[in-house]
Amino acid sequence: MKKSQEIAVGLFLFVGLGGIAIAMLGLGQSILGSRYLYTIHLSAAEGLIAGGKVTLGGVHIGVVDHIGLDTKHRNVLVAFTVEKLALSWIRKDTIAEIATQGVLGDKYIALSLGEKELLPVGSDIPVRASAEFAHFINKGDHLLTSLSVIARNLEHITSALEKSSLLAHTTQSAKNIETLTNTVNHIASTDIVRTLTTLNKVLDKIDNGSGSLAALLNDPSLYDSVKDLVGGANKNRIMRNLIRTTIQEKSTTP
Repeated sequence: MKKSQEIAVGLFLFVGLGGIAIAMLGLGQSILGSRYLYTIHLSAAEGLIAGGKVTLGGVHIGVVDHIGLDTKHRNVLVAFTVEKLALSWIRKDTIAEIATQGVLGDKYIALSLGEKELLPVGSDIPVRASAEFAHFINKGDHLLTSLSVIARNLEHITSALEKSSLLAHTTQSAKNIETLTNTVNHIASTDIVRTLTTLNKVLDKIDNGSGSLAALLNDPSLYDSVKDLVGGANKNRIMRNLIRTTIQEKSTTP
């Protein structure tokens, strides 16, 4: 009796464990069967890792399964699986891109919703430039546009200055100053030449004995006469002063 009970318990445990195993296997097959593989090719896969999410129109539909080098195409091959529900939305005009999520910059695959015929499972989905790269390109375009605008503005300002009355007046004033300077230089040089010429003529006359000054300088007797005359006048002045002093002294004596 006890032995039969043990057998019954054993059979029950065996059946239970077998059922659990079968259920788990069936669930696993169901899970595995609900995932469908697609691939993309990238020039670089920085930041993208196996296990990263895959979205379709912003909805999480799958995960990245494998990332490796494609020796045939000489780039990076990324394989990912999606749920069966997403198959009807993955079409021949679907585009994949590498997007960034969160502050840490986690990378994931973002698929666009297609409208053409269905894309067969296992197909390679074309990739477009990421939003970050496109944004960078747009910034570069905006920068070039701004530089062009600045260059045009500078050209307009330069043209306006060239045509303005201020620049014209400044140029005319500079020309007037230059003309005045040339005139003054010409007059000064002419007067100096004239003065030097006159002085040379006077010196020539003195050397040749012409004129009173020349006679005074060249005639020794005339020089002596002038000397005597000056000496006599000096003596007369001294005598007058002496006589005046004597008279003053006598007039003051009681």
